[in-house]
Amino acid sequence: MTYPFERAAMQNDPMPEGLTGAEQILYQGLALLYSRYRSGQLSREQGRREKAQLVRRFEQQQFQCKTWEQMAKRWSALEPCVSRFRAAKTEQEAIEAARAVIETIYGVPMIWEG
Repeated sequence: MTYPFERAAMQNDPMPEGLTGAEQILYQGLALLYSRYRSGQLSREQGRREKAQLVRRFEQQQFQCKTWEQMAKRWSALEPCVSRFRAAKTEQEAIEAARAVIETIYGVPMIWEG
């Protein structure tokens, strides 16, 4: 897999502005990897293996970041629903608030009969 900044890392250019933290780590790792290869400290095959490890870790970090962002959005959407549930005065208000809580947690509308 090739990243937009990989050629810059390969040519030992300065790190581009605006990269995420995970992208910065990948950029630095790739720059070091290519430097080691150019200096003869790393075979092509070893370089491929190490690049695969760097990319795999980068993709894991990207997934974790997206997951945390999604959780943060859901949590901030959940708080008003929970407050509404706590403030419910009638059974019907509690049911509606509980439905909103469940829909927010699972991210899909609940289809309830009754």
